[in-house]
Amino acid sequence: MSNFATPYFVTPHAVKRFQVRVDDIFAAKVIGKVQELLQENKPISTYIYTYEHKRMITNLYIASYNDKVFYLPVSPGEGKWPAVVSILPLKHGIYPRFRCGCESPRNHARYTRQETEALRVLVTKTAKSHREIARITGRTQKAIAEKCFREGIFRRREKNWGKLEEKWAWHMVVIENLCYQKAAFILHRSHDSVKIKVHRMQQKLRRTHEIRKNYEALRRAAIDIR
Repeated sequence: MSNFATPYFVTPHAVKRFQVRVDDIFAAKVIGKVQELLQENKPISTYIYTYEHKRMITNLYIASYNDKVFYLPVSPGEGKWPAVVSILPLKHGIYPRFRCGCESPRNHARYTRQETEALRVLVTKTAKSHREIARITGRTQKAIAEKCFREGIFRRREKNWGKLEEKWAWHMVVIENLCYQKAAFILHRSHDSVKIKVHRMQQKLRRTHEIRKNYEALRRAAIDIR
């Protein structure tokens, strides 16, 4: 294993979590890859990590490998080196920057190379909106949008909607009361595209209803005049 400027101790638990949640490779490669991802990387938050009924305050890093984005909680460790205690997947409802009472997101902090790569994977490979990515990275939605514009990170244009696909989207969101994220996952589309399409269909139905209502009123008025 090559020498690193800032060495880290990768715990056996972190190695197993990496093999299960990211990629099933040899333990030595896991240790080397985790150390490589942490070099010149900066924590996005502090995070209270619980393991075997023990709570510890860790620095939370974000990284990507093989188109998978994950968190790396790092504790001070018992020896000279800081310890990587686990590999955490991305989950809805995790607000890393606010877990330990931090006051505001790190909007003005510079993006590291690993954070930029994680942002690129989240935008191009997943159906997550800028709002969800902001929750994951501990930044604001505006900061994410500006960074994507500067780096040229855009989600590829999706194919046009078919009539059957529009009906499915309407049925899942309005009739079955599914959230936009679940409907987007089923339809293989982004969260924003499903939301915009359903809202446009609702506006179209309202306009159609108003036109029919006005037409009925005019027809009755014409009958009364006769």
